[in-house]
Amino acid sequence: MAARPLRSPSRKAWSSSRSARRRRSSARKGIGPLAYTPGYPTYEEGKAIAQFATKEFGDNAFALCDTSIDYGTEICEGFKESLSQFGGKLIGSETFNGLKDTSLASQVTAIQSAGEADYVMLGSYPPGGPNALRQIRAAGRQRPRRVHRDNQL
Repeated sequence: MAARPLRSPSRKAWSSSRSARRRRSSARKGIGPLAYTPGYPTYEEGKAIAQFATKEFGDNAFALCDTSIDYGTEICEGFKESLSQFGGKLIGSETFNGLKDTSLASQVTAIQSAGEADYVMLGSYPPGGPNALRQIRAAGRQRPRRVHRDNQL
């Protein structure tokens, strides 16, 4: 029995986000063709959140997206792009940098002035996510929130 030839590991892009695939592709150039990053399919997670939140909380959504790493950006892309297919409507969206922004006053004002959002989808992680949630609550927002990952309510 002859040995099989050695094959390189799969480099399947976990996200269907075009911008994320471009970033990963350009990042591999400096370290060789066999580099790959296993991870969560964040775009699909955003899509699943849109399906769940529309069913559980209502149709009108506001998205608050952490841009400090690809995770927050991709999860929000999946959420925003698929919301309408589940009968939802995006009534507003804001971004922040969870590692640098300590005050989210302008984002919280945008949430309050966007109208009657049934929920706020917060695509973030600690420390930015809990900080954003604390400021949203301090502003009097008492409607349901779907916060992804460690900050689930």
